[in-house]
Amino acid sequence: MKPQFFVPLMTYPDQTSEVLISNAIDLARNYGATLHAAAIDVTIPPITDPFAPLLIDTGKMVMEAERASRLRGEHLVSVLQNQCAETNLTVESETLSVHQPDATDLAARIARHYDVTLLQSSPQFEALSQAVIFGSGRPVILYPDRPFTGRIDHIAIAWDGSRAAARALGDAALFLAAASKVSIIYVLGEKSIDQDPGKRIFDCLAARDVKTEAYPIRIHEQPIGDALQIKAVEIRADLLIMGGYGHSRMREFILGGATADVLGNPLLPVLMSH
Repeated sequence: MKPQFFVPLMTYPDQTSEVLISNAIDLARNYGATLHAAAIDVTIPPITDPFAPLLIDTGKMVMEAERASRLRGEHLVSVLQNQCAETNLTVESETLSVHQPDATDLAARIARHYDVTLLQSSPQFEALSQAVIFGSGRPVILYPDRPFTGRIDHIAIAWDGSRAAARALGDAALFLAAASKVSIIYVLGEKSIDQDPGKRIFDCLAARDVKTEAYPIRIHEQPIGDALQIKAVEIRADLLIMGGYGHSRMREFILGGATADVLGNPLLPVLMSH
């Protein structure tokens, strides 16, 4: 089957980077995938404060914001189509309109139909990343805002034996099958149940004739997400695979430590799954 990749093109309040479009095209080309893109234009709900029109022209502000969103969407689709034409990549694009507060949820719903969603990881897009990781049921690759080659030869797996880590590992099968090397990164002494959580997964991968290396690490004051990423960069991995942790408490979404570290400061492309 031909892989199907998805990239949402956000237009308001922040615009998806053209660098992400280039990274998505390179990845899709290297894996023979079809790239699906959705430009998400927004409409602004009416302002209900009765005193606001006395101070500012809210109607004009809404019209300008909606126009900016629409023009950004048109520009991003044009950039995508032009770059795909240069590489002969199959691309499907659409433009959708939604009330601004619902834009991230719409992206998550669309992502449920595709093999992997490609996102730009940065503070202004953290709400989008959370919505897709925890609401789509599909894996996400988070990219720092800089260019990467689309070829993934060396994959690092952040492993702790948890359900989320196992889910991420299974969701990364497409990339693992094409990799020439896999490294297991795990934290010693983090879980009392298993003092060497990387041994069993190392043996399982090695039994499948996958070139595998293990990298146990210890952390002290360093955030765990940073430690995992630094080791992945140190061993020159092209992609880090890890589970996404989070739970909802009342109406607030609480992220696990490693997940929050990666969403806030990605050092390399990270495939995350929940």
